[in-house]
Amino acid sequence: MAKKHARLTEEEIVYANNLSDIWSKKKIEFKLKGIKLTQDYAAERMGFDAQGTISQYINGYTPLNDSAVYKFSDLLGVNPSEIKPSLTSFVNKRLTGNISAKESQQDSFSSITHHKLVPIITWELAKEWKNDILLYKTNLKNSKLIYNPGKGGIYTYVLKVFDKSMSSLIPGEKTYPVDSYIYIDMNKRVAPENQVMAYIKSSNTIVLRSYIEDSGQLWLMPINPQYNKIQVTDDIIICGVCVGKYEDV
Repeated sequence: MAKKHARLTEEEIVYANNLSDIWSKKKIEFKLKGIKLTQDYAAERMGFDAQGTISQYINGYTPLNDSAVYKFSDLLGVNPSEIKPSLTSFVNKRLTGNISAKESQQDSFSSITHHKLVPIITWELAKEWKNDILLYKTNLKNSKLIYNPGKGGIYTYVLKVFDKSMSSLIPGEKTYPVDSYIYIDMNKRVAPENQVMAYIKSSNTIVLRSYIEDSGQLWLMPINPQYNKIQVTDDIIICGVCVGKYEDV
């Protein structure tokens, strides 16, 4: 049972008590799975800098905002409404493929559909995984997790763009500039006009490109014309489809 703290309203104390009760029950479930549910473990998985933040929430010293509720619900495998009953459902929101970091990190996530946490990884790790979902599963526990704001499935990861191959200076044209973040779904079926992650066997590289059909041939096309197009042959492994991005603003 969470302690009553002067900073919390009666309603917020109820939320803290709900979380505390669920935490106690889940510690037993996690233990049966061979996982020790500690505050340090939770802080690392939820992206907090210290276990003290977890303690503050569980013991009712810090009010639970919607962001924290969703993080705890993802970690503990419960519906957010079990912690905060007012969060009975998510409001549908169309993912445009270009949301801002500010929106992605806002306190209230009630407008986000298909809410879940996904790993943010390096390009080297993406190259190692290619399209191997088993590698995704086995490496997930060692990855930093952030929010997936939309269409990505359960095998989605995030990369930070580092080159200008998919950048455009043309107003209104789709663009993936340096330092933006892209969401890649390893399990989504690829179709022409998709932006995809592709592994090139001969050069041992992985790239983001547009998957284009032209005159019966398939190509990996850059948005930036200063980069070369690549024909899709047996030398290419499609590793996933880009389902969205956000940029720091």
